[in-house]
Amino acid sequence: MLEFYYYFSGSEDMIQLDSISKSYGDKKVLNGITFEFRPGNIYGLIGRNGAGKTTLLKILMRIIRNHEGNVLFHGDNINTVDTLDLPFVFIGDTPVLYQDLTAREQMLFICKLNKLSKEEGIEKIQYLAKQLKLEEYMDYYPRSVSRGTLQRINIAIGMLRESNVYFFDEPFITLDPVQVDTVEQMFLNHKSTTRIQIISSHDLDSLETICDKYLILKDGQLLEFEPGTLDRKQITKLIGDSYDG
Repeated sequence: MLEFYYYFSGSEDMIQLDSISKSYGDKKVLNGITFEFRPGNIYGLIGRNGAGKTTLLKILMRIIRNHEGNVLFHGDNINTVDTLDLPFVFIGDTPVLYQDLTAREQMLFICKLNKLSKEEGIEKIQYLAKQLKLEEYMDYYPRSVSRGTLQRINIAIGMLRESNVYFFDEPFITLDPVQVDTVEQMFLNHKSTTRIQIISSHDLDSLETICDKYLILKDGQLLEFEPGTLDRKQITKLIGDSYDG
């Protein structure tokens, strides 16, 4: 039931996009994108609604396969690799949780699926609960907590999978300002020289706080900028729509 969580362990990883294009009918949302995602970076993926952000993430996760071009990992086309061997974790924006399991029970279940020992699982759960300030909610059922708490539980469950490549689709959605600060700090604590984090979000303030690179999707192309080189007005002009989300 948990939304699009995949696991793999990898060493030093780079993801290459080679001429990626994708159309829906007559509309080409991605147009020959070539780019390299390098370890040690947090990337903020920005674009107006319908620009292709989620489409790009789904291509990276092989949820969408009928596209032009290739995604390469360690130089290999990911569409030739067994799904279970792919080292990518995708954490979506909509928590899909077992309603009859507490947050703790859900996390223990995921640890068991990942073949962690009970001691390892408990240690990881305690760490993430502290990072995301979930300690007081661990024995609550999903129906008993706020949407912001559900989203933090959703993030914690995804991050139980140890990986070097994480994709996040709107992780700040439904969070209040205090919860946003908590999740921002978690991203920064999670950063390492061997890890890639790609965050698709409308929350420019959060992306400016945590990201090393901005990737703006416009007219099917991926434009790369350093945070601080563009102000809000310039970003809005590039995107072509209000982006105060």
